[in-house]
Amino acid sequence: MSSGQVSQVSDKDGVVRPTAEFPPDIWGDCFLNYNYEEDKIDHVRREEEIEELKEQVRMELQSIVNNPLSKQNNLVDIVERLGVERHFKTEIKHVLQHIYDTYYHDIDHPYDLCMTALSFRLLRQHGSGK
Repeated sequence: MSSGQVSQVSDKDGVVRPTAEFPPDIWGDCFLNYNYEEDKIDHVRREEEIEELKEQVRMELQSIVNNPLSKQNNLVDIVERLGVERHFKTEIKHVLQHIYDTYYHDIDHPYDLCMTALSFRLLRQHGSGK
């Protein structure tokens, strides 16, 4: 990091003060030229994109009940791990209720330990099957 050259300037009262000549900032003036209207338009555009993505996830959660148990569990788990489950509470509840109603009493279906543990955690965490 280079420092600026130091020079001295005297003000109208004759007091001598040191001054420095620093090089231009590497960031330029992008933070000084803030455009509120442009940011507002970008924010609205991002909000619209977020709503579209939420609708896609919502549709995926609604259509996942026709897929195998592993895909249902994994999708719910992924949505939760991403931290966006608060947007899809009713859809997740519907999927987990379907899992409970469909697979809870099916003892003849061969499950692996990983899928059983994941199903148990998700159902226990959400209190499904009551």
